[in-house]
Amino acid sequence: RHHGSMNRRFARLVLIGGSSFVVLAWIVVLSLYAAVPQINSNRPTALRGANHRLTAADRAGVETAPQTPAALPAALVTAPVAPAPVAALPPFPSKTRGAAAEFQQHYAQLSAEGRFECFDHSKSFETFAVVNDDYCDCEDGSDEPGTAACAGLPSSSLKEFSCNWEKGEGPFVHLSTVNDGLCDCCAGQDEWGSDTQCPDRCDELAAAAAKSASQAMEGSKVRQGYVSRALHLQSSRFKDRDGGPDGVFLAAAEDGCLKLNDVDFEFEVCLFDRVTQRDLKSGRKFKLGQGGEWATSLWENGQHRTDDTKLIMNHGDFCAPAHKSREVEIDFECSATPALISVQETQVCSYTARMRTPAACPSLS
Repeated sequence: RHHGSMNRRFARLVLIGGSSFVVLAWIVVLSLYAAVPQINSNRPTALRGANHRLTAADRAGVETAPQTPAALPAALVTAPVAPAPVAALPPFPSKTRGAAAEFQQHYAQLSAEGRFECFDHSKSFETFAVVNDDYCDCEDGSDEPGTAACAGLPSSSLKEFSCNWEKGEGPFVHLSTVNDGLCDCCAGQDEWGSDTQCPDRCDELAAAAAKSASQAMEGSKVRQGYVSRALHLQSSRFKDRDGGPDGVFLAAAEDGCLKLNDVDFEFEVCLFDRVTQRDLKSGRKFKLGQGGEWATSLWENGQHRTDDTKLIMNHGDFCAPAHKSREVEIDFECSATPALISVQETQVCSYTARMRTPAACPSLS
C-alpha cells in the first residue's frame, strides 16, 4: 500500500509538471507571433516566414520594388582598387658576365632570341646556355667573356674581363686571371666561381685615385710654368738637348740636384749631368751615370719609340764585377713637388731611381 500511494503521488506531479510546460510553451509561441510584423509592414517579406502567403499589396510591393541592392554602411564602402601598374620590361634580358659595354647589347639580343652565334660567325647554337659555361666553343672565344676557358686563344676577340660588367664599364683584367684564386678586381668580381674571399676595396681605391688625380692636377699647373721656362733653356744652357715633351725636363734640371740619404749611402741626381753615390762611412764616392738619353720601348708594329717616363744616364765609373761601366735608369712620377724617392741596385752596378717631378705630369692642354 505504501508503495502504491507513492506511485500515485508521483504520477500526479508528472501530470501537473507536463501541463505547466505545455502552457508555458504556448505563451512563448504567442509572444513570438505577436512580435512578427504584419503584412503591411515595411520590413522585407522574406522575414515573415516561408509559409506566409503574399497579398495583392505584397505583390505590388515586390513588382515595384527597385532592383538595386541596398546601400552598404559607409564603414564598409571602399574605393575601387586600381590594378597594380605593370613594370615595364627591359628591352633585353640581364647582362652577360664579364662582357664590356660595347658587347652587352649584342649578347642581350641573342639571349632574348634563345640562341647564340660566335662573333666570327664560325658556329651557331640553338641555345644561349653555351655562354660562360666554362667550355670554349667558339674559335674567337666570344662564348666565354666571363671565364678563362678561351683565354689562351691567339685569335680571341675578347681578351679582357670587365670587372663592372653589370654597369658596362671597367676596369678590366685579363681573362686568364678569372677564377685563378687572386683578387684582381677591386671587389673580387673576377673570382665569382672560386672559393677565394675578396674584400671590397673599390671605395678605398676610388679615394686613392681621386687623391692621385688631385695631385696630378696640381703638378700639371706647376708643369705649365716649366713649359715657358723650357723655351729659353733649349736655346741656352741645354742647347740641342732633348728635354722631353715641351722640353719641361730641362726646367726640372735647372731646379737643381736632388739628394737621398738611405743610412749607408747618399745619392745625388742632377738631371742631364750626373748621378753619384757616396759611402757615408768611408766617404768614398762613385759616379753612377752621366748625360742622359730617353729610354725606348718596342711597339707591336716593330718600331722603337721614345719612352719619356724613363731617362738613362750611363757611362759611370767602371764596375769590375760586371765588367762594364755603371748606369742608372731614372723613372719619373707626377708630383707638384720634386723629390728623389729611392735608388736601388737592381743588377750588379745597374741602378734604378724613382723621382717625382712636375715635368712628369700631364699637360693642362
